[in-house]
Amino acid sequence: QVYTFDYPDYTHSISITGGPFLTNPGQRGMSVVFRTDLPAGAGVEYRLAGTEETIRKYRSENGILSRHNINHIVHLTDLEPGTTYEYRPVIFDPRTENSVATGDWKSFTTFTTEKPLFRALFFADLHGDRIMLRKMLERFDARNSDLVIYGGDMVWSAMHAPEAENLWDEALCFSSKIFASEVPLVFSRGNHEGGGMYSDSYSQVFQTPEGNTYSAFRLGEVFFVNLDSGDIHPEHMDCF
Repeated sequence: QVYTFDYPDYTHSISITGGPFLTNPGQRGMSVVFRTDLPAGAGVEYRLAGTEETIRKYRSENGILSRHNINHIVHLTDLEPGTTYEYRPVIFDPRTENSVATGDWKSFTTFTTEKPLFRALFFADLHGDRIMLRKMLERFDARNSDLVIYGGDMVWSAMHAPEAENLWDEALCFSSKIFASEVPLVFSRGNHEGGGMYSDSYSQVFQTPEGNTYSAFRLGEVFFVNLDSGDIHPEHMDCF
């Protein structure tokens, strides 16, 4: 038996094509998501704001560094509540097995129940209208909010492109540039993100440390619950 496969074209250095953005906010954790143009390993270098000592956390599966993905989600845990951290992505090149921290330092602040007031924004059903979404994010100053929530149906039709490509193109790339690299984004999947041949790729960019697409967290005196019922129906059902 002869096995053949198409090896990625590593004739140029690996670069970040989307993100980073923050998700899964909490009192003790935060997740960093970014996308590369070639399959690679991924990590995050982070530190307490204003300090020099850094920690690196890599994405792994069953104790093995993941190297075959272009969508990367790295979960930072054991953080302190109400504390500001600085971070930047790390790319692990599978050709050279070298890790390189890339990009400018970004910052985020973990949530705390001691925050008396906070500012959260909610947007939904933009259906790929990047112009309108950009106008609203700028009009309501998403960059200076504590939290932004996308309530689903942010893609035009459905998840028809592999590796969640149209979700990046229609919502995530410019969201990270406007606010989401420093203000956490929580996404609640709608039927448009739940449909299409590549709908399962949604979890490549939105997934909790436990592997779920639903979550709960506290900010100030408010307890948020992000539900996700999925889109699984018996074959005999005539449903939208």
